[in-house]
Amino acid sequence: MYAREYELTYIVRPDVSEEDVSSIQERTEKVIADRAGTLLKVDDWGVRKLAYDIQKFSKGHFVLLDFLGGAEAVDEAERTLRLDDKILRFLTVKLSDRVEVEARVSEMEALKLAEAETSAAAADGAAAS
Repeated sequence: MYAREYELTYIVRPDVSEEDVSSIQERTEKVIADRAGTLLKVDDWGVRKLAYDIQKFSKGHFVLLDFLGGAEAVDEAERTLRLDDKILRFLTVKLSDRVEVEARVSEMEALKLAEAETSAAAADGAAAS
């Protein structure tokens, strides 16, 4: 089975609580899953300084989602983000047109496992010294 690969980045207002940020993230993940999408990676970058002020905010909470799916998932995710007044900006980028879902999911799992082993080895090395 093939799907498109997308990267969705959105910026939440910095005055929003962590619970609200996680609820926005869960809602977005659910929208993608309901539209037959497959979530590959969720990366919460935290609060960072913006290049320019947006709605009088100089900082924002950044979240990145990588997923596989169709245009319906992108349309609905963007619609839900557009309706939420806590979202300052969002951007969806199509990374690839035709990706084999099972191969890409197994590739991401192997990458996560390798990162976990590297961080565990680094923690063991730091504890030993």
